[in-house]
Amino acid sequence: MITSANIAAIANNNNFKDKELLKDLCTLFEDKKEAVQFIHLYGEYCELMDDLVDEEKNIERIEKAGRLRMDISVHPYWLKWCGQLAIVERLIHNQYFDMVIWEQADEIWKRRDARALNHCAYLMLFSIILIEFGDETLKKFSLRFRNHAHERHINDSI
Repeated sequence: MITSANIAAIANNNNFKDKELLKDLCTLFEDKKEAVQFIHLYGEYCELMDDLVDEEKNIERIEKAGRLRMDISVHPYWLKWCGQLAIVERLIHNQYFDMVIWEQADEIWKRRDARALNHCAYLMLFSIILIEFGDETLKKFSLRFRNHAHERHINDSI
């Protein structure tokens, strides 16, 4: 269960450089514990899938991916909103694996753009913000979050 302490821990995530944005998101979702729990679970799954693609075969990771996928499929938030979120999940999956191919392309622009566009899991967060808070709130956060995700890779070698 997500508690105030869990939200505070999420707000202190060392991989998230824009602490102000993270604090604002935590405040936004303060009363949406089920949504936060699902976002956290989905994010963990996406990060693990990225590791499975980028790193050597690891049976423990593969087992964990299967367990997380099952946890997602039976999570109350997913069950409530799967009609809207399933297409988003499918588009995220498709874009991510397109970017895996682009990362190996001969064209520099594909390799460069793949570094930012493979962060498409934030589309699930955006969908949940839209469901929970509406279009105006999504507008308030989407550009900030997108900037944060893309700036993480602005100086990556390609």
